[in-house]
Amino acid sequence: MTAEVCIMNKVAVALAADSALTLGSPSGELKVYGSAEKIFQLSANAPVGIMIYGGAEFLGVPWETIIKEFRRGLDRKPLSTLDDYFEALLKFLVNRRLFPKSDQDTSLMGLAVSFFQDLLSEIELRLDSTVDAEEPEPSDYPPLVESVLESVEQQVVSYDRIEGFNQSVVKFEIS
Repeated sequence: MTAEVCIMNKVAVALAADSALTLGSPSGELKVYGSAEKIFQLSANAPVGIMIYGGAEFLGVPWETIIKEFRRGLDRKPLSTLDDYFEALLKFLVNRRLFPKSDQDTSLMGLAVSFFQDLLSEIELRLDSTVDAEEPEPSDYPPLVESVLESVEQQVVSYDRIEGFNQSVVKFEIS
């Protein structure tokens, strides 16, 4: 678990974080490192920092590498606002080739598998609660599954879309 602290007043900001880092392997094993960096200078020419919380990697690339590459690519002139740094970092993440298409596809497939596993778990929970209440007939299953799917669909449709991410950019093929 990461602990991070940000203390601000009118003239300064102080950032602090613990140094423990837990990494998971594809096999599910966890390894804890006791001396990881979680606070980085985002700009070489301005007092702007960034803290890493949660995953140490983005699409398989360590955040440390991403941030250092971003910093190296910034102009010598500081940006005007923190929002400008945020926008520049987002643009960097979208436009950089640090993330090969194969890694992006693998990550997307992992998200899809996770989504469908969660969906299956929700269906199983509803079936279990139905079985606890009464013995269901085989004809009871399709409406129950349909109600779970409708509920999930309503939830997904209610989410705000990420700016610039619309149906035209959703192209995924399973080969």
